[in-house]
Amino acid sequence: MKKLRLIVFFMILSILIMSVSFAGDIKSSIAGKDYGNGVVDKPNSEVTYQIKDGYIYIYWGQKPTGGYLIKINEVKYTNGTLYVYFYTKSPAPTDIVTQVITYPSDKVKLPTTEEIKEVKLINITNDMVAENGLAKRYFPLTKGSYWIYNFKIKEKDSKGNIVEKSKKVKMQILNEYKSKDYVLYELKGDIINVAPEKRFGFISVSDNIYMVDENVLNDIIKNIKSFDSFEKLIKKFEEDSIRIIFKFPLLSGKKYPAYSYIKREDVLYSWVVAKEKDIILKGKKYNQFKIEYKSLPERISIGFVYGIGITYVEYHHNGSTCDAYASLVDFKVK
Repeated sequence: MKKLRLIVFFMILSILIMSVSFAGDIKSSIAGKDYGNGVVDKPNSEVTYQIKDGYIYIYWGQKPTGGYLIKINEVKYTNGTLYVYFYTKSPAPTDIVTQVITYPSDKVKLPTTEEIKEVKLINITNDMVAENGLAKRYFPLTKGSYWIYNFKIKEKDSKGNIVEKSKKVKMQILNEYKSKDYVLYELKGDIINVAPEKRFGFISVSDNIYMVDENVLNDIIKNIKSFDSFEKLIKKFEEDSIRIIFKFPLLSGKKYPAYSYIKREDVLYSWVVAKEKDIILKGKKYNQFKIEYKSLPERISIGFVYGIGITYVEYHHNGSTCDAYASLVDFKVK
């Protein structure tokens, strides 16, 4: 009987050793919680992995706050080697995140049941940023894309008379400038700032879209090599100059501050997302969202459709006669 117990003990020990040999250097507490004892929990920037029950898990270690993300983009198996392509996201300097320790992780089902002799983790974060892979799922910002709007404005002329004007405005992407962790898009047709004759810029950082006016745009383009990271942009320009517009994904009821330094419990100085009625564009029905910004002097409402872009902009100034409305009538997205 004693001999049988020893045999069982060594069999269990062998299985445990084989399991451990199939795991990367797991150091996050989520791994410890999910998979048992003996896991070291300490700050760690390395990406690690574990194979368990037909899945591969990857971990990004311990992070000081929320806002960190790791995602598996693709998994391939070739001749005994498993290639895991992943990307990571860190919170932008202006993001408001939970102040708790987090352990970013992700998992996908293994593409094979054959023996895996080696696992290679391949970081494609820079490629994803360069191609704007996250935000482009929502807003097709690509050079050559354009949107045509019926633009109407009601305002006072130099004599104090209220006049109404209307014209077609073409919002078009002229150029794009790729940097380490953001993409700057140069556009013309600034309907958001009620300046359709001017150029402006969208800055894509992961799943956020920021906006800059023509003066700031020119400054960034002129010194683009000096601003090789979004953090350097934020340090150079005041937050009022680089304003967040879209924080994807858009979900009804979602609220995010237009300026991180303004702390309010109401909806003023924040963008609030709401579900709009469906819209027909080129014979197809699309779900439409509205994001709305309210402050004491003004209100801005923007309609948006995933994969298309901005469908309308409505501007109202509370202190003077200035109302503008732009509605999408044609577009070409790449």
